[in-house]
Amino acid sequence: MQEEFVQFVWHHGLFENKPLKTIHQGEIILFDRGLLNSDAGPDFTNARISIDGQSWAGAIEIHVKASEWKAHKHKEDPRYNSVVLHVVWEYDNFDALRSDGSIIPTLELKSLVNHSVLENHYALHGQLSMVPCAKLNPMHYEMNVKSALHRALADRMIQKSNRLVKLVKNHTNDWQQVFYIATARYLGMKVNAEAMEELASRTPNELLAKNKESLFRTEALLFGQSGFLDAPSLDQYHTDLKKEYDYLKKKHSITSMSVLQWKFSRMRPSNFPTIRIAQLAGIVFNQLHLFSKVIEERQVVKLKSYFAVELSEYWQEHFSFGKKTVKGSKRLGNNSIESLLINVVAPILFAYGKHRGDDAMTERAFDLLELLKPESNKYTRFYECIGFSNESAYDSQAILGLKENYCDKRLCTKCSIGIKMLTQS
Repeated sequence: MQEEFVQFVWHHGLFENKPLKTIHQGEIILFDRGLLNSDAGPDFTNARISIDGQSWAGAIEIHVKASEWKAHKHKEDPRYNSVVLHVVWEYDNFDALRSDGSIIPTLELKSLVNHSVLENHYALHGQLSMVPCAKLNPMHYEMNVKSALHRALADRMIQKSNRLVKLVKNHTNDWQQVFYIATARYLGMKVNAEAMEELASRTPNELLAKNKESLFRTEALLFGQSGFLDAPSLDQYHTDLKKEYDYLKKKHSITSMSVLQWKFSRMRPSNFPTIRIAQLAGIVFNQLHLFSKVIEERQVVKLKSYFAVELSEYWQEHFSFGKKTVKGSKRLGNNSIESLLINVVAPILFAYGKHRGDDAMTERAFDLLELLKPESNKYTRFYECIGFSNESAYDSQAILGLKENYCDKRLCTKCSIGIKMLTQS
């Protein structure tokens, strides 16, 4: 039994309401079960009850076992002095006390909960599937599915937005710099994301803007700062970049990363960090103040063009320094660009809209997702198999949000699909 389920039962009143008695046989009348508290302190606030004719107004605390009051040290916390009823699944011979030693009445729910609610709970909680309700035909509750997906997507966007806003605060409210860092981090993929973020932080937009004479100089800055130019010369281009970087390093008093921070193992050559840095150089050189353009642009085709830049000639025939390959385009492909729009551009639009209180801009983030192709991976395909629609990036991001924030955590009592299944008779 989980405390979240006991809270759910109390919140929705899924128990026999008459007659109610405390474990010491005091008669309880419920006028208001209270408001669920998402902050620290008792689980429900502003409850109104009567015990043996005495009216009480205050908080309700929920536990699986009564003795958890002691385990959680609530007696020592003055916030819990306002509790007027201790609601537990099972009373294990423990009476909750306030800090002044007064006893808080206890209500045991175990024998009061409807059998259908328990059966539905165990049916969901006992599933080993990725999706707890997968075998219970969730698509039968179409409106609840739509509601769950919409909330899951909103939660996912808020989480991404919060990370970006925190980054903005750490960079003196410079949204241009944060968008550049977020783009760099995306290009690094999971393996080199941290290294790419450090590279972008060490080589800020402002520094790149002061040295925009050529793509060569942009590459010299980024490859120099990455540590790839610290090695002995591997070919003439490597030598030329190193010479240019040595000049810039002295001019701007900058220091490079360790090349050991970059990982190449088990990666396709097209994802080598050298190629990703070259792609970043091409993007920032061609569109230095990219954030300003992104927040103004409404055409997906135009947005894509900002990232579909050709690399310098050297990188069209190299994957790493000193090793020549057959010449070919190394620019980001359409799928990678759409993924970047999903994971960087849409969240930055949402975050910036929230920051400015601009609802139209936050909606543009959702509109953009609806215009992009859906992501396809083992998770989205599983949800599709049980009936979930996946026709756009809006759908796939909502599915991933539902999986990560609800299904993985077994938070059926917080999901509109689970709530419907648990409360049906």
